[in-house]
Amino acid sequence: MDSNNQLGEQSPNPVVRKDEGRAILHIQSGLAIAATRRKDKQFHNLYSLLWRREWLQTALEAVLDNAGAKTSGVDGVCGADLHEPSARARFVEELRTELKQRTYRPSPVLRKYIPKANGKERPIGIPTIKDRVVQMVLKMVLEPIFEADFLPNSNGFRPERSTLECVLPMYRYGNSHNLYQWIIEGDIEGCFDNIDHGILMEAVQKRIADNSILWLIRRFLKAPVIDEGIQTKTRKGTPQGGVLSPLLANIYLNEFDQFWYENWGRLTADQRKKRQRHGQANCVLFRYADDFILSARGTEEGVNAVMDSIRSFFKSKLRLDLSTDKTRVVRLEEGFSFLGFHIQRVHLDYGECVRIRPTQRNLYRLRNKLQSMLGPAASRDEPHMKIAALNRVLRGWANYYTSVNSYQQFRTGDFLAERLFCKWYCRKYKVSVRKFLAEVLSNGKVVVQRGGVKAELFRMASSKSTHTIRNHELLWRYRSIRNPYISQDHTATGIPEENDDPIIDAPNIQPLAPAYNGEIYSSNRHLAFDRDGWKCARCGSRETLQAHHIQRVPRGMVFDPKVVHRVENLQTLCAKCHSRLPRN
Repeated sequence: MDSNNQLGEQSPNPVVRKDEGRAILHIQSGLAIAATRRKDKQFHNLYSLLWRREWLQTALEAVLDNAGAKTSGVDGVCGADLHEPSARARFVEELRTELKQRTYRPSPVLRKYIPKANGKERPIGIPTIKDRVVQMVLKMVLEPIFEADFLPNSNGFRPERSTLECVLPMYRYGNSHNLYQWIIEGDIEGCFDNIDHGILMEAVQKRIADNSILWLIRRFLKAPVIDEGIQTKTRKGTPQGGVLSPLLANIYLNEFDQFWYENWGRLTADQRKKRQRHGQANCVLFRYADDFILSARGTEEGVNAVMDSIRSFFKSKLRLDLSTDKTRVVRLEEGFSFLGFHIQRVHLDYGECVRIRPTQRNLYRLRNKLQSMLGPAASRDEPHMKIAALNRVLRGWANYYTSVNSYQQFRTGDFLAERLFCKWYCRKYKVSVRKFLAEVLSNGKVVVQRGGVKAELFRMASSKSTHTIRNHELLWRYRSIRNPYISQDHTATGIPEENDDPIIDAPNIQPLAPAYNGEIYSSNRHLAFDRDGWKCARCGSRETLQAHHIQRVPRGMVFDPKVVHRVENLQTLCAKCHSRLPRN
């Protein structure tokens, strides 16, 4: 998968407001801490988080802020239909009622096809806005838990990670000192379309024991697909374009990450040396979604044995096939392309170094993009507006490749942009190239000043990627990416001690009784838990927390819930201490 050819619609990240976000992040942090402390912990009773109003509002804002909100699902509703605040409020309340009463059912997925870079088409599934919001809330609940299990070798569709985490380490592993001279390129045939639902649910159930959450995930996986008006059942795969699909794919492929870690990742330096003496290879995994490479060191036979064992694991354990043509072993001197970068070890006067640069195909794509923006159809645009649009493209391209050896490609991009803009300008104003050079080109920069508006064309080569090949080897270092849902206050290791900040662990909260299942009591109960530090006020336990009414609830008579269920009248107790209290 190319860096610019991702899963149809990039899954949005929820943008949390300060007033609502503090409570949401507090709960997410508690889930992440609990999952980090206990690798075998299973989480119960998470479903009640899905129908909280602030969670749904945050998820809706994230979905509508995404570019994919312009596209409607099978119900014909798109983001423009929820432009008014009143429409959004009504949407949230209706969806909240469905989730709370457990009447919500996912709708069929609308299938569309988008072109791929190789000329083929990629099928994507377009859920309804309602389904996207529910998937976003599920992602907000599940991601903090599974982030504790994911290895740092996995970087696709994870918060605070990018393709550079998979690419820049090659400066270290491919240098003349470490000499990981082999690369295993892995290509999974139709990964997202062939994910086995049974294996995926087994992986999810290692952490999630809430049957309502599991049922909802299954319904999303089994949602039928409507392709050109024909509805078909879904027996395997997770639709590309869904908000939850990247997380589910990472959970599924995390089984492969763990397989690598158990066999090669956890080896000590002495164990690696011993394997080399016996002709066995050592390797390091870098995975971005369904694309992965392994940087290997050893004999060619040993490296081929590693590839065969990985191919066997995918076939037997994950029921996925590796492409026979695209999965191969190459020497680093030959070079290979990965995530839009071309990586190759080169021989220089001072030794061998790794050079990473943009692929030629991505340079062609930049050229085609510039040509489409500066074609005859764009003659009505004003020069300063055109330059602003070009600068957005050039800056985005420069920022993506600024950390690698892209200076020569930047110069080529600058030349293309200037030449194409010159043709566009001369065609629009019917002036000669000589007059363009005299009026617009100043000190080697394209500067347009018309009607009192000044605009300058951005130059990538003058401000980006000026490091030499040798410098990249010295500048790059591993960076420790902590769990984004655990704040820096939680010790240097990211895991607090037992007597540190309270854990907001939703599975340890007693479910609401039907008689008390009201908005006032539900809200005030959590406020009381927060006030008491999310632990029993008598014994300090955090297991099965309940809210005890200090002044008992009147029986057989009408009462004011605002008075009886007020926060001051609620006390946090565990189930054992609560059961020992005298019953009046």
